Amino acid sequence: MESQEPKTFFIAFQVTKKHIFEVNYYRLGSNKDKNFHTSANLLNHGRTDFNQCGQVQESLLNKNTAAYRFYKKWDILHCSVMNNDQYNEMLIDLDKLKRRYDFIESENDINFSDIVKLDRAGKFSK
Repeated sequence: MESQEPKTFFIAFQVTKKHIFEVNYYRLGSNKDKNFHTSANLLNHGRTDFNQCGQVQESLLNKNTAAYRFYKKWDILHCSVMNNDQYNEMLIDLDKLKRRYDFIESENDINFSDIVKLDRAGKFSK
């Protein structure tokens, strides 16, 4: 695979009903470099807020899911700059998640209303 310049992205996956797994690669504030981040969210019953969010992957993600396996593999690089080989391998793994889960993707931060739309439209909410 040809080496790619690391690009900014924000992706939210609907892992189960009301469970969202996020993967991001972006420059925070005045940081010189982009960093890799994952997080997990649990929407409340009315989808008006999160019951839990942030670094709660261990408690929110089922251990038998592709999202959890991705998190465990790449968590060692959480809040880190990836080299090109790491970034390209992560993109391959990310593509597997895209084939498995409903998702939204953006070059800008994903807002709460978009996460709610994803959850309402996803296969678990039908």
